[in-house]
Amino acid sequence: MTAEHGVGDDPVRSGQEAGGAVPGSGSGRGRNPIAAAGGRVAATLASTSRVSTRILLASALAMLVGLVLWRLAHDWRALPAEALAAFHLDLGLLALAFGLQTLGWILVGLTWRAILGPEGAGLSLLRHLQIHTLAGLAQVVPGSVWAPLGRLALYRRAGVGALAVSTGLVIELTLLGLAGLMLYGLSAPFVPVLPPGWAPWLGGLALLAAGLLHPRPFGAILGLAWRRFGQGPMPRAPRTGQLARWFAGELGVLGLSGCALWLLMRAISPAASLPWAMGVWGLTVALANLLAWLPATSLLKDGGMVALLTPLYAGVLQEPGSALLVALGLTLAWRIWSLAVLLCWAAGSSVILRLRGEAERERARAAIGPSEAALEVRRG
Repeated sequence: MTAEHGVGDDPVRSGQEAGGAVPGSGSGRGRNPIAAAGGRVAATLASTSRVSTRILLASALAMLVGLVLWRLAHDWRALPAEALAAFHLDLGLLALAFGLQTLGWILVGLTWRAILGPEGAGLSLLRHLQIHTLAGLAQVVPGSVWAPLGRLALYRRAGVGALAVSTGLVIELTLLGLAGLMLYGLSAPFVPVLPPGWAPWLGGLALLAAGLLHPRPFGAILGLAWRRFGQGPMPRAPRTGQLARWFAGELGVLGLSGCALWLLMRAISPAASLPWAMGVWGLTVALANLLAWLPATSLLKDGGMVALLTPLYAGVLQEPGSALLVALGLTLAWRIWSLAVLLCWAAGSSVILRLRGEAERERARAAIGPSEAALEVRRG
């Protein structure tokens, strides 16, 4: 120990203990030039890394928004002039439809978080909603595989295992399909959307989907998947009571979406029917989810919607050709509207999460001392 330093022969540590200063922030006495220069270089690199990360994220977001807008413009230009002439616009009904879909969005998040179970318990509801929405924007890309892959990738970044997310996706798709079939069944007596000969096929599809989720076969499938791909605890097959609660949640989501479709039909198209909207939406969602393993699921979903809506407009317009064009226009309008709503949800959830993160960091800095806060800022 030297008399000059007084607290030790390490000048960097001496400066920190005496005045709480970090290397490079002292007055010159007891200051290590090499440590100060290293600290400045580290701070510069950290700041550059943060700026680069923000630029990359902003560029990716701009590309995503641009892709969605391009797809919306492409779909709008595809509308025939005859179909456009049959439409009008009621902004009040569209606002009400947005509100109903937002309620359904929150219910989607609650149901999905329950399906995911303990694996996703560490994430907030808003974070689940953000991931669900960002992955849903992948529908602008051809192919039905991108939305599930996007959700897997986003949850992996959040620390949730791929097997748990894959299991949840299978459960969600199957329950949505069954809920869609029930919604169609409830509206079928009022809407002759499909001929009676389709009933055995739809019933068989429902039995097959329900049998897949039975605890025994589903547990066996989970065991095989875990032995092949699992890296954590093996997911458990859901109990019957859990499946019933989740099914009720998905049925509520589809009911709200069906009401939103009915409001959109009233807001822009020449005819609207609530039972017809419920039946069309339920059957469309059922086929798209239960047959998700088939290629061109988007074509199946949109094409089926056009085919199911055409008879409604044929009874109003008295012209089969015009009815087909109006059904096509409404289907494209529903797709455009759904993408616009997803963009609003994605932007809103991302902004709120960002503000929450900034507020939490400010509270953390206020809870520690000034010197530690300065050091935390330098470390970035």
